[in-house]
Amino acid sequence: MDARPAGHVWLDVGDEVATPLPLHELLTRRWGLHERLVKCTYYMPSAHPVWTFRRCDLLGWDASLIAAAGLTPPRTELASVLYAPGVPVRFGPSVRLPPGHRTH
Repeated sequence: MDARPAGHVWLDVGDEVATPLPLHELLTRRWGLHERLVKCTYYMPSAHPVWTFRRCDLLGWDASLIAAAGLTPPRTELASVLYAPGVPVRFGPSVRLPPGHRTH
């Protein structure tokens, strides 16, 4: 039995709360959920409070998931490493998207 690809990171999470840059907010915002069921795509919008980010140091990581996706691991130092303990998310009612609809 082949092992499934997985991603693991090891962090040292600090106490300092980080003010996110606009890019951090864009990349971590939960826009909604797309699901495909019986050849139809459905979208459920989401709502959640703002993330609270903490600065942290990256101690190590396993890049097997990146390799399994056919991507090359980063070759340079990471620009930013942030941690958030998570937020509660509420999903709205599902909407069936028209055939051929493309998500961004």
